[in-house]
Amino acid sequence: DVEERQAKFAEVWDTAMLDVQFMPTLILATQKGYHIYYVFDEPVFVRRHANGKLPAVRAAKAIAKSLKQYYAQKLPAVDVTCNSFGVFRVPRPDNIEYFEPKMTVDFQALMTWSINFVNAQRVAKSNQTKRPVKARGVRRQIDQPWFQALINQTDIDQNVGYGRHNTIFTLALACYSSNVSQAQCFDILDEFNSNLNHPLATQHVQKVIRDAYSGQFHAA
Repeated sequence: DVEERQAKFAEVWDTAMLDVQFMPTLILATQKGYHIYYVFDEPVFVRRHANGKLPAVRAAKAIAKSLKQYYAQKLPAVDVTCNSFGVFRVPRPDNIEYFEPKMTVDFQALMTWSINFVNAQRVAKSNQTKRPVKARGVRRQIDQPWFQALINQTDIDQNVGYGRHNTIFTLALACYSSNVSQAQCFDILDEFNSNLNHPLATQHVQKVIRDAYSGQFHAA
């Protein structure tokens, strides 16, 4: 809530100002937390290569992922699953906590930081002591406790947690990774949506399931 958010601002400020090598340009307060913006000093030209790939977009997604993971190590309740490219909250006089328009970042420098961060994470992971694990059969995500807990929720709306859209998307991805047919997935999630206190429109649920089954994602 707002009270908890305000109590956490000192931690957000210290992490953003002291630990990261790059100072943010803008910090906005939302109902549930903060949004941290890094504005590039120059626009990044997005060019499609002959193979159809967009290197600049790929690099930007990698940077966003590194930043989310970095903040998650330092702060509680960081949304590491949020889309790297989406709709951003509009800055207003009443929601700006910090703004320094001259504090911009170099795309290449931030990309270098991201690569170094990923490499450091890999080294740290490889240095951890590994315990021998007995081979088991593959567990389907829909059989795991978190799926069962989530699908029994009813009090989810657009202003709570990740929201209804992301909840249904997560459940649909779990169904997809568990080899549940798309039709069966719709039956399951249509019932889930109907049980919500504030259900989504049926066509919206269908679109979310189509996105989850598009083949672009592997699992929740």
